[in-house]
Amino acid sequence: MKKIKKVLAMIMAMAMIMGLGMTAMAAEKTNTSIKVNNADGAAIRYIQIVKPDTSSPDGWKLADEYASTITSAGVTLKDILDAVANNQGDGEINTSDKLGTALEELRTTVMSKDPIGGDTIPNITSAGAYLIIPAKEGWTYAPTLAYVPVDCVTQVDAYVKGEPDQVDKTTQSTSVGKDGIIQYTITIAYPYISPNYKNPSFTIEDTITNGEIIVDVDHPFNATVSNGKLEYSGTPVTGNKNFTISINNYNTSLAGETITFTYYVKYTGTDSAELINDVESNLKIDPDGEITTTRSRVITHPSKVTILKHKLNDETTVLEDATFEIYEYDGTDEDRVTTGKTPVYTGETGADGTLTFYNLDASKHYFIVETKAPAGYKVDKTPIPLTDASTQKKPDRWEMDQDGVNVKVSETIVTSDFSGGQIKVPNTTLSALPETGGIGTTIFTIGGIVIMVAAAGLYFANRRKNNAE
Repeated sequence: MKKIKKVLAMIMAMAMIMGLGMTAMAAEKTNTSIKVNNADGAAIRYIQIVKPDTSSPDGWKLADEYASTITSAGVTLKDILDAVANNQGDGEINTSDKLGTALEELRTTVMSKDPIGGDTIPNITSAGAYLIIPAKEGWTYAPTLAYVPVDCVTQVDAYVKGEPDQVDKTTQSTSVGKDGIIQYTITIAYPYISPNYKNPSFTIEDTITNGEIIVDVDHPFNATVSNGKLEYSGTPVTGNKNFTISINNYNTSLAGETITFTYYVKYTGTDSAELINDVESNLKIDPDGEITTTRSRVITHPSKVTILKHKLNDETTVLEDATFEIYEYDGTDEDRVTTGKTPVYTGETGADGTLTFYNLDASKHYFIVETKAPAGYKVDKTPIPLTDASTQKKPDRWEMDQDGVNVKVSETIVTSDFSGGQIKVPNTTLSALPETGGIGTTIFTIGGIVIMVAAAGLYFANRRKNNAE
């Protein structure tokens, strides 16, 4: 009996060894890495949410530590397998409401993990589905799934998608003048907001200094998104100096697409005041959470010219009370006329002989005309063209505002006003007139007296002759 027991024990031991050997032979041979593309230097964090399970009919299972979070969002293992089944390991941006909710619920967990160094996740030795979320200040990234096949030994590519939160504003106008109208363009990425956030808010606020909004047939307000229809409220109204656009009915499928607003502003400043346009974006994905705010500012300057009126050949003798008008024209000699045109400005030189025309647009052409000369001088109505002004686009810069928010500042300044800032206009005196009672009058007076004397002499001579007869 003892011998039989020993034989059975040996058989059992051999069976266990064989069983272990079979398990070892059946163990997966996965040894790969995941290359995270389009991360743009963001810190990469990840977790594995689906793992192999040889006891399951489909060979997979949800990772135990994340299963309840996933299933409570209404997502099944099949949902995840379907999302990655046809992906060939390329990764996927997920737009399903349920799946998006589940992955967003895991964002905090993923963010608690230590980031990898670089953009490649090394030492992947288990097949399954990996949830990857990059993080970078000022950017929002969508959760991405990457699929690693069983026994994979070649690198897997995952493609993440993210957009900067920074709102941006631009204008093509280099300068702005009196009553000038310029177009602005605002661009910002449609934000990533998880479907499980039921009351998110996303607004774009615009504030104008030394200008007012104009909306009409020739100057429409447009709001578009590159991959669909943008639903919003808050269309600006003519005459307003600010407006607020609210993005309504969040559309997950638009996440990451570019929102573009175009609109027009009329300049109302005086004395070369800057036209300043500030735009602010405010994103709040959770009613109880923090607001992500970004700002952008565009500064545009008008130009000017100063007229110096002086005596001909004597610039030290300045002349006041000379009236000038300034006109806009197309830059050709043929268009340098005043007929049928309304002057941009009219003014008179002061005691210092100067007159400054402000609020001119450096991108346009102007000429001046003298319409009234100072006392004792004659007017010269020959149109005088102003030489072009020049502008300079400063490099974009970042400034911290009073709220501690970084502001992107774009500024175009006038580096040279029209005609270098000053144009000199000489004046000539009136032509001299003959003096009253001068030689011209004397000659006629003497001639008249001679004629009268001659006539009297003839009269008396004729009378004596008649009496003698």
